[in-house]
Amino acid sequence: MSDERKPTTTTDAGIPAASDDHSLSAGPNGPLLLQDHYLIQKMAQFNRERVPERVVHAKGGGAHGFFEVTAEVTPYTKAAFLNRVGKRTPVFIRFSTVAGELGSADTMRDPRGFAIKFYTEEGNYDLVGNNTPIFFIRDPQKFSDFIHSQKRHPVTNTRDHDMQWDFWAQSPESAHQVAFLMTDRGTPRSWRHMNGYSSHTFMWINAQGNRFWVKYHFKTDQGIDNFADGEAKAMVSEDPDHHMRDLFNAIEGGDHPSWTLQMQIMPFDAAKEYRFNPFDLTKVWPHGDFPPITIGRLVLDRNPANYFAEVEQAAFEPSNMVPGIGPSPDKMLIGRLFSYPDTHRHRIGTNYQQLPINLPHSEVHSYNKDGGMRYRHNGDQPVYAPNSYGGPVADPQHEEPGWFVSGEIVRSASQPHSDDDDYRSASDAVDRCALGDGSRPHDCEHRRPSEGGCPAGDPRAGRRLLAEDPPRSRRPRRCGRGTADYIGGDRQPVGPQGSARRLIKRLDKRGPCERPKRSCSERKDRLRARGPRPRKARRQPQPASVPLGAQSSSPVVGFAIPTQRAINQGPFEEDHTARIIVVKPRGPNSGGRSHPVGDHLGCQRFPVGRGTGPSSGYASHPRAGLGG
Repeated sequence: MSDERKPTTTTDAGIPAASDDHSLSAGPNGPLLLQDHYLIQKMAQFNRERVPERVVHAKGGGAHGFFEVTAEVTPYTKAAFLNRVGKRTPVFIRFSTVAGELGSADTMRDPRGFAIKFYTEEGNYDLVGNNTPIFFIRDPQKFSDFIHSQKRHPVTNTRDHDMQWDFWAQSPESAHQVAFLMTDRGTPRSWRHMNGYSSHTFMWINAQGNRFWVKYHFKTDQGIDNFADGEAKAMVSEDPDHHMRDLFNAIEGGDHPSWTLQMQIMPFDAAKEYRFNPFDLTKVWPHGDFPPITIGRLVLDRNPANYFAEVEQAAFEPSNMVPGIGPSPDKMLIGRLFSYPDTHRHRIGTNYQQLPINLPHSEVHSYNKDGGMRYRHNGDQPVYAPNSYGGPVADPQHEEPGWFVSGEIVRSASQPHSDDDDYRSASDAVDRCALGDGSRPHDCEHRRPSEGGCPAGDPRAGRRLLAEDPPRSRRPRRCGRGTADYIGGDRQPVGPQGSARRLIKRLDKRGPCERPKRSCSERKDRLRARGPRPRKARRQPQPASVPLGAQSSSPVVGFAIPTQRAINQGPFEEDHTARIIVVKPRGPNSGGRSHPVGDHLGCQRFPVGRGTGPSSGYASHPRAGLGG
């Protein structure tokens, strides 16, 4: 553009500015003058450019697009944006990391936010989910404590893995999500190559008033693709903004990412007698019980015109639910109904919903008024209700849906169902599907089984993986001290001498484990030749500050890591993570040592809550060889 056609610089009030380069001074070398209002305006505005960053989900990116209905769902919901096959609704979606700050790297090990704003004819509908179908906790009372444990230490102001693992170890309900996080799903290759989930259970209501419980699953049409741990770490230094850049460049180049929406639908009355609490955020609904139904597709086809205006100021709140959609008894969801709009009022301002990115596409008729930065108003409409001057009137047919409850006012966990526990969902995943294809843990450099691996669905599939030896340089010993598979080449001792033999006996009771018999025989021969060894002194109890051993009533958890192939191919969201093996400390001297658990599934043993590691998001324990 030539100089003649360039627009003239103005102040924010539209007044032409005299110079882009020089301040107003008393002579070329003299002091600056207070009447240089343009300079003062620029400096004052610069001092106020930043709004408080989000406490969680601070780093993220987003895009515009549309949602299209592809199947009839009116038997389940009366929501207007879902009432016709082929109907399109404009959307804005924001992806994010959870624990990292604004300047953090995109590829750190962390859950990812997956928040969608539907601009419907009945108002904005916000679905605020993650790329995981579960979460770490089930009661909002623990949410701030959980986030504090994942942020920075109040004294050192550094990431502290002791805090992370201490909270997880003292919160058994986190086992399912931690196991998921420690797979390659914790380091997606891009936002385009990950799924999105409502995680929470919601209620759908049809035009006849029939109610259903539902879960949302947005399955990526690009296919699941993840970084291995080493690749994710390398990308931290190569391009900290890799995910944002990938999404922007893909859309800019015409490669529009899309997701298929599948719904799990549970009859309303089935929840009461279901085998576990269907509103528990730490569990998933098995697909065999409630098969996913495809109902639509989500497409992103336009980048934001300005990042701050459209991404940083985008405000998502689970309380934005249109007629035909309602909440459930999920305690975490109910807590979020308050917390999300409250944080937006603090972070962006009282009238954040009047910002263009948050403004509904439908008419707003509200009795709320005034407040900082308000610019939309209702003219001479009355500012109170009821009134006799033609103001808007609420419609009882849009009464929010509910459910029957009874009981004393108490502080208590939800009443357990027959199969409720904190480990079964995660434990079943390996046996049922996660390792059913015979793949090995995600960071292993072992060769894959040569004859198609283990039969899918075989409950002993994980144990049978050990039948084929890895290359000799990586071969784990099966007997004696140091029985372990190696993840990423890290060699970790299992524990005291007798631990491996106890493990072998335990595994023999559960089913055949095809260990190389010769190595066992050699080990026994060496033990006999050496003769008895002097008894070692018992270990002293740990200090109270260490979250293991006699001071802790919580079990120690170990994790088996599903493979990239299993994650990509298996129905991973069905019961959906890795094997959880639970070992309770055996006495006052048991705390702090490693435990011989899960060797048959190729997992690492590590004492939860000990040591430090690389500074990252949700880093795995440094002794696990799976850093963040």
